[in-house]
Amino acid sequence: GDVYKRQVHGVEKWEYKGVEEEVYCLKSAQTDFDLTGQVIWKAAYFLSEYIVDNQELFKDKTILELGAGVGLCGLVAAHFAQTIVLTDHHDVVLDLLRRNITQSARDKVFTGKLDWGKTSLADLNATNHKDEAHELKNLDFIIGADIVFWPDSIAPLYITLREVKAAFPRCRIIISAYSRSALSDKLFLSKAKEFGFNVSVIKGAEMINIYELETIEA
Repeated sequence: GDVYKRQVHGVEKWEYKGVEEEVYCLKSAQTDFDLTGQVIWKAAYFLSEYIVDNQELFKDKTILELGAGVGLCGLVAAHFAQTIVLTDHHDVVLDLLRRNITQSARDKVFTGKLDWGKTSLADLNATNHKDEAHELKNLDFIIGADIVFWPDSIAPLYITLREVKAAFPRCRIIISAYSRSALSDKLFLSKAKEFGFNVSVIKGAEMINIYELETIEA
């Protein structure tokens, strides 16, 4: 079956240190094959809390989220940032993401389709809940949560990260990852060097790390 199939979504209420969000999502996934972007995973909660704890970092910034899923991290960041562009690659997930940004009713939150390793930033076509378009002219942060668990997606992710970093050399890359697979963890770290990145842990907890990726200087 298609793990991306349309299902009934419930409302998840999230609150941390006075910051609140409500998003539509699937309440649970029964197998790893349900890792579809319609569920909020632990790494997304962890990154959302990191954003609140470090809100001064994100104040008045422009942020691009990769593999945004239901959009929790980006919507949390929108409490502090100037502009948020949330991206995913699957149409069903994008429909859910658009539903959530419409509910949030924030003009500065945009969403668009970005297929790692295939879609160029120039083809992003991000729009907000009013269908107003946004063109990325500057970028301060790339964020992502639970976007390195499929081994086949890691090289395409790095292709996209390299492209975005080339366009916006000063932007910082922050990725929150829950350790599910030793193979994926190893690939994520080993492929980094191949694509010109150093990886460091900036916050860790049991089974979850938040990484910063920096370009290796020639």
